[in-house]
Amino acid sequence: MISLKQAAASYMAIAAATLLVGCGGGGDGTVVTPPAPTPTPTTQVAFTSISTDDVLENQPLTYRAAAQDVQGRPVAFAITGGADADFFTITEDGKLSFTRLPDFEAAEDANHDNQFEVRLSASNGVDTATMNLTVRVSNVADDIHLKRVGSGLVDVVAAVSAPDSDDLLIAQRNGKIYRVSPATGAKTLWAAMADISDDGVHGVTGMTLPPGASNTNELWVSAFLDSDYMVVRPVLQISASESGLQPRPFISFVMPSGSVPRGGALTLDGSGGFFLATGDAGEPDKAADLTSPLGKILHFIKNPDPYAGASIVYYIPDGMDGADQSQWATRAIWATGLHDPQDLWLQDSRLILADRGEAKADEVDVLDLVNDKGAFLGWPQLEGQDPVVDQPNPHNLLPSITFPIGANGPRIGPGRPSPSGAGLFAGQFVFGDDKGGLWTIAQKRMTPGADLGLEVLAHHKADITTDQGKLTAITHIAVNRAGIFFIVDADGDVFQVSAP
Repeated sequence: MISLKQAAASYMAIAAATLLVGCGGGGDGTVVTPPAPTPTPTTQVAFTSISTDDVLENQPLTYRAAAQDVQGRPVAFAITGGADADFFTITEDGKLSFTRLPDFEAAEDANHDNQFEVRLSASNGVDTATMNLTVRVSNVADDIHLKRVGSGLVDVVAAVSAPDSDDLLIAQRNGKIYRVSPATGAKTLWAAMADISDDGVHGVTGMTLPPGASNTNELWVSAFLDSDYMVVRPVLQISASESGLQPRPFISFVMPSGSVPRGGALTLDGSGGFFLATGDAGEPDKAADLTSPLGKILHFIKNPDPYAGASIVYYIPDGMDGADQSQWATRAIWATGLHDPQDLWLQDSRLILADRGEAKADEVDVLDLVNDKGAFLGWPQLEGQDPVVDQPNPHNLLPSITFPIGANGPRIGPGRPSPSGAGLFAGQFVFGDDKGGLWTIAQKRMTPGADLGLEVLAHHKADITTDQGKLTAITHIAVNRAGIFFIVDADGDVFQVSAP
C-alpha cells in the first residue's frame, strides 16, 4: 500500500523530469542557459584629463580637469589634497589656477624640485573619483643687466657694505682696502696694512663689519701676515688711526706658508663673536687633525670678562670636544675637513661655506649652529660624495650642493644669501664661478647634508649683459644696505646688478 507521502514524492519527480525535457528546445535534450544580465558599472565617474602638465615659470596655468560620468550626469571638481594643494584653486567646471605664479628659482613646492603635486576629485553627487596631478614648472631665462660702477682693483678677496651709506668697502689681498661709490665710481684708499707683502701667498683672506657697526671707522679682517701668522684683527680707517698704526690682533697663530690652496674667510656669529675658515695650506692630512688649525672652521666667542687676566683678552675659543687644548687656535676648532674655502656666511642659525676640492668636486656646505658643531666636512677623504680614499669616514656631513669639477669647467667661487622679500634674487643663494658664471638656488632647499647637484641650480651666464667691459672670474659678491647686489671680477671691475 502506497502512503500519501510516497505518492506525492513520486508525482513531484515525474513533474520535474517532464519540465527538463520540455526546456530542452526542439526536443533534442540540449539545455539552454539564459543570458546573464548586464552588470551595473562599479565606477560611475572617471578622469579623462592628463595627470601631468607643464608650465613656464611666472606663467598662469591653462590646465582644465575633465571627467566622464557613465550615465551622463554633470560632474563637479574640487581639490582634496596633495603636498602643494595650497598653491592651487579649481572651479567646479575644472579650471585649475595657481594661487600665485611660480618662480623657478624660488622652488616653493613641498619638495623644492619645481614639481607641484595636487589631488583632484570629480563627483556626480553620489560617486567620486580622485586623481593625483603633477604640474612641472620650467625655467625661463632672466634678464640680468650689469652696470659697471668701479674699476682698477687688484686681487679682490672681500667686500662689505658701508653701514652709513650705499658705498662698498673692498679689500685686496695685498692689504689695501678701498671705498667705492656706486653713484660716482670714485675709489678712495680707506686703509692699508703694512705687514702684508704682495707675494701671492700672504695676504687678506676675509673681512667683515664689527658687530653692531653704525659707521665705517673700523673693519675686522683675517689675514696671513708675512711673519706666517694668521690673525684676526680690527683695522681702522686711515683718518682714524695714528700714523697708520693698527690695533693688536684679537687672535694670532702660526700657519705654514705653503702654496695654494691659501683660502680663508671670516664672518660674525650673530652673538658678538666670529667664525674663521682656514685652508689646508697644501697639507691635506692636517684638515682632519685636531692638533692643527689648518683646514678648519674656528669659532671665537666674546669674552665675558676680558680684563680678568694679566693681559686683555677680548675673544676666547669655543671649539668642539676632542680638540687639542694646548694651543689657543686648536681650542677653537668648531668643524674639520676643509680644503680651500672661498667664502663663509652666517644666515639666521646656519653657516654657509663654499669650499673648493682638489680634482673631483667643489661644494657648498650648510651647518646648523646648534647641531653641527664638531662636523667633519669630508676632506681629504671625500670631495662632495666622491671618495678620495678607499674607506672614507662614514660620519662626515654631506655637502648641501656638489659642484663637479670638469676638464675645463667652472670652479665654485664666492657668493651671498639674498635678503627675503622682493627683488631679482629674493630668497635665493647667489654664487659665482671662475668663468664669469652666476648661479642661484632657493635658500630653503639648502639644508645640511642635502647633497644637491647642478640640476637644481639656475645658471645665469647666458642671461647677463653689461654696459661696459665683460664679466670675468667672479672674486666677490656683496649686497649694500639698499639690498642691491654687486659683483667684483678678476679684472678689478665692480658691477651693479639690476634687471632692465
